[in-house]
Amino acid sequence: MPPCRSRPSTVPPRQPPPRSPAPCSAPGSTCCWPSASSSAWSSGAPLLLTGCGVAAAGFAVFWAAATLPLAGAGLLLAGLGVALLYPTTVSRVVAAWPQAPDRAAARAALASGLAIGGAPYLLARLADGVGLRQAYLVVPVLLLALAARAVTDRGRAATTP
Repeated sequence: MPPCRSRPSTVPPRQPPPRSPAPCSAPGSTCCWPSASSSAWSSGAPLLLTGCGVAAAGFAVFWAAATLPLAGAGLLLAGLGVALLYPTTVSRVVAAWPQAPDRAAARAALASGLAIGGAPYLLARLADGVGLRQAYLVVPVLLLALAARAVTDRGRAATTP
């Protein structure tokens, strides 16, 4: 994908050009991606829904796989979907607290660390009771919950003036 390029500036060479928050949002930009400040992308809901969809598709491949290479491909696809979720979620948390973005980022990092540390323990406890294969079914449930939350937040943001 070619990098975003702006049209040549008419600013004299001795003055530095004005800094824009995002290269794609600069006036005259030839980038094809919407800027982060555009109304359709500001909530992050499309990225969350895309990440949930890709992760769910990967989980479905993993769940239905009859061979180890196919299960590995499913986990790879699920990992690609989950990779979209963390930065999008952190940016939504920071946007929710514009008066204290550093505190919001710290709380998001703490929550992430607790989830990374606690999830294997909770999955193991669940697997002790119902079996490992059935315990993994918590993954699509959590993905559906996150997707539902993103849709309801998006609908709420669209109706709020």
